[in-house]
Amino acid sequence: MLFSDYLDDGHLDPRLEGPLTQDPLGSCGPRPGERQALCHKASFFLASNLFAPVYARQRRIIPSQPLRMASSTKTVVFCGEQLDQSDLDVLLLLLAKAQATGSAPGRGFRVHVGELASGRARRTIPGSPDRLLDCLFRLEAGRIAVRAGRFSFSMQLLSKFLYDHEMQEFVVYFDKNVQCSFMVGSLQRFVRERLSLGRDPLAKWLHALAWSLEEPLCFTEPMLQELSGHTQGQRRGSALSFAPRLEQLADLETMKVERLDSDRILLSRA
Repeated sequence: MLFSDYLDDGHLDPRLEGPLTQDPLGSCGPRPGERQALCHKASFFLASNLFAPVYARQRRIIPSQPLRMASSTKTVVFCGEQLDQSDLDVLLLLLAKAQATGSAPGRGFRVHVGELASGRARRTIPGSPDRLLDCLFRLEAGRIAVRAGRFSFSMQLLSKFLYDHEMQEFVVYFDKNVQCSFMVGSLQRFVRERLSLGRDPLAKWLHALAWSLEEPLCFTEPMLQELSGHTQGQRRGSALSFAPRLEQLADLETMKVERLDSDRILLSRA
């Protein structure tokens, strides 16, 4: 669904018409157990099939999809429009921008359309304002439902955004916990490396998976196949496509790829 179609159908979220402020738990603040449930690492979002390893031409509306998670014991379900690697490209560029400008978690920051579609990014980031607007809408409209022990909660990748059509400028607000999950020193290098991979969605998915893992994790290629959400029925022989990409990624600075034997691969952040 396009953002313009959503507006034409009269479904504008009323929250976008209010003040651009957010305090998820109000003035009470979280208790220690609640705080632990709400905190995530980057692997919560990247070591999963939340962002499909494709550049989608047509997108599905997903009413309820249990996510496959590599390093989380939480039960996670996504609902919304299908997210792909172009959505992750934009999300990571925005997170890198927030980090570079020193934007505090949960506080809004400004970014011009040109900053998201310049240089290397032009090959992979949707350059037109309308396509970027659609992408940010998908990131904001999607919901992630989580069950963590005694707690259940819902979250968004983007809390809200505002777009100035005349200035071609976004004001973006992240969920505090999402932004904190990516506050890692190697984020800038990781994003630059990712852009250098061009339009190879499976290589980008593997790159993001490995970078998100703080501790080494062992995989087989069938395990990677299942985790990515790519089944053999979707693309003949796709299970064989991991090996050459892993060899390509082994030389990058921000990730470690170690083949233990003919079947097992050890992945982690460098």
